[in-house]
Amino acid sequence: MCAQGNYRCIAAHLDGRMVGVSGFWTGTQLWCGKYVEADHVVVDADVRGMGIGARLMAWIEAEGEREGCALFRIAAVLSNVRARQFYARSGFFDDGILMAKALSHGAAAFPEYVARRDHD
Repeated sequence: MCAQGNYRCIAAHLDGRMVGVSGFWTGTQLWCGKYVEADHVVVDADVRGMGIGARLMAWIEAEGEREGCALFRIAAVLSNVRARQFYARSGFFDDGILMAKALSHGAAAFPEYVARRDHD
């Protein structure tokens, strides 16, 4: 993903061991201008609750500020209640819905999207 040119990763380390990671990128859209978006904030289950995820998010937010972004975004799967609660504690709120459609190259990777499309 980093080879695409606009994707960056950060990691959190504790006692010499990587315990958290997130990707992020900046982009521009008509409705909001320049934004920063976090991608898959993941923290090792053994150290959750220690503020590591919050520090990763704070670093990405500060990077967005440094880059002149107007908005910090994250997409969360509706069924992942714990992730949505974490993002809400970090100041995010639901302001829309992300809709997805598998294209021919993604049909094998996202069969649930194909099955839903065929039954709707």
